[in-house]
Amino acid sequence: MTLLTKKEMKRMPIVDDASEAQFGVVAIDLDKCNGCKMCTIICPGNVLEVYGPKHDKKARIKEGLSLCLSCDNCHAICEHDAITIVQAYDFVGRYKQLNRGAPSQPRLKY
Repeated sequence: MTLLTKKEMKRMPIVDDASEAQFGVVAIDLDKCNGCKMCTIICPGNVLEVYGPKHDKKARIKEGLSLCLSCDNCHAICEHDAITIVQAYDFVGRYKQLNRGAPSQPRLKY
């Protein structure tokens, strides 16, 4: 993973509302992909790669999609809308709210 330039950081959208964030399985439309490598740079799981002949490189998902964090960074930074989320994860039933009240103060002595 490489660092983004200031210009590239300005292209990264800011999501203020958590309901706008998408979590799910990534799909790449090869007809729209221009091989700019922005998705491979921004991917924290290092799941995406660029492949193909020298003048016709396209992004693809490496084997082992289980490393994908579903962070939606690749979809957000793609200027050509080549990356979409095709199947959203359903978190219902996976987590349980405990409702145990406010957290207690930390201990000062060991």
